[in-house]
Amino acid sequence: MPSETTSFIDVSEITIGILSADRIAGINANKITSGTLPDERIASLSADKITTGTLPDDRIMSLDAAKLTGTIDEARIPSLNAAKLTNVGYVGIILKIN
Repeated sequence: MPSETTSFIDVSEITIGILSADRIAGINANKITSGTLPDERIASLSADKITTGTLPDDRIMSLDAAKLTGTIDEARIPSLNAAKLTNVGYVGIILKIN
């Protein structure tokens, strides 16, 4: 049964248990050594801190073409002036006339 007076216990005496969130007024971030923080607790994050994972398309506003490697699907190039093509091998065309 709760008493009318508040008693305190030395925290060094606590060896096991769970404290409710309202019992912890604030904690320094450097004291958090494990677990997962919810996204809304990270106000902003410098892109150089992101080292793994996949960014959704809407997070990539622009990308310098020099950063592209590999093959670009032809559907991604709707129209291209032939004068822009270099290092293209000769393709012979055979016309059959009836």
